[in-house]
Order: sequence, then C-alpha cells, then structure tokens
Amino acid sequence: GYSLAFSGDISGIIGNLNHVFLTGVGAEANGPATNLPHNVFMAFQCMFAALTVALISGAYAERIRFSAMLVFSALWTIFAYCPMAHWVWGGGWMAKLGAVDFAGGAVVHMASAAAGPRTDLGKTPMIPNNLPMTLFGGGLLWFGWFGFNAGSALAANGLAGHALVTTHLATAGGIFGWMILEYLRFGKATTLGAISGALAGLVS
Repeated sequence: GYSLAFSGDISGIIGNLNHVFLTGVGAEANGPATNLPHNVFMAFQCMFAALTVALISGAYAERIRFSAMLVFSALWTIFAYCPMAHWVWGGGWMAKLGAVDFAGGAVVHMASAAAGPRTDLGKTPMIPNNLPMTLFGGGLLWFGWFGFNAGSALAANGLAGHALVTTHLATAGGIFGWMILEYLRFGKATTLGAISGALAGLVS
C-alpha cells in the first residue's frame, strides 16, 4: 500500500512497486520527507490509512463477520485509499494541479466517504448505548488529532505549532457552537452534542 501511494508515479493515477514490502524504506532520509527517516514517514502514513479504515467501520461494525471486515479493509485500502493518497500526497494528478491537503481533510475524509453511507442513515435513531465510552473515544480522537495535524508539518517548527493551536481552537469552537445551537433548538445542551461539535471542529 505504501508503495502504491508513495513510490514513483504511473500516469498520475497510482504509484509503482519500487517500495513493495518496504524495499528501500529504512532509517535514511531518502523518502518523500527529506528531513525524516523514510521508515518514520512510512509509519506516519500507515496511521492515516488505518484511521481511514476505522472511520468506515462505524457503518458495518457488528453487521458483518470479522473475516469479511479484514478482506474489505485490505481491498478498500488498495483500491480506494492508496490511489487517493497518491493523487494528492504522492505526486499524482491532483498534486500536479496544485491541490493541497495538509493533514488528510481531502484524502482521509473523501476516501472514507467513498465507501458509501449506512443504508439506515437518517431512518434509525443512532443514540450511543454508552455515553461515557463515547466521550472517552471522542477525547482520544481529539488527542490523536494533534499528532496528525501538527505532525503533518513533518518538523517541530512554527507550522506544527500553528496546526496544533488551530486544531485545539477549532475543536473548542465546534463544541461551543454545537452547544449553543442545541440550546436554542431543544432548550438544553448535551454532552453528546458537545462531543459531536468537537468532532465537527476537528474535521474543519
């Protein structure tokens, strides 16, 4: 998958197999990020791919067999995520047009959306059955998002600091905005609404 996304370029659509099975991906800074060891950049990109698969899993968790989930995840990563990652980050056709995706706003969210919606979306109430776990999960996402956004600067510099602060303020703004709208519409703000606003802020 890493090779398909970040190794060479075939007609702007997909990478080649120069790094298949991580060939040539070692501790030297010879990858796309010239200031980082190649294996560090690869592992960072692996986390983006894994998160994107995790985003989709909410639509089918406990609805399909685990073995089917593994097969779907592997095929979807190869045929959906890797091409999109190559288009934007790996020197593909969108990168050549000047597209900028600092931390996955296009690649991650467009790729996960390409998997399609739940068929019962908007028809069945989807209230979480364990609000404390929902809040805990939201908090973990908030914490992890700092790594993705600030880490996308690929250095400990002012750009990373700006991304970190912007991420935090956008998330706080998302919580505040969602709670105000909830209060105006329903007469009270909720913790589920707060964490929903946090996620909206993180994405934006």
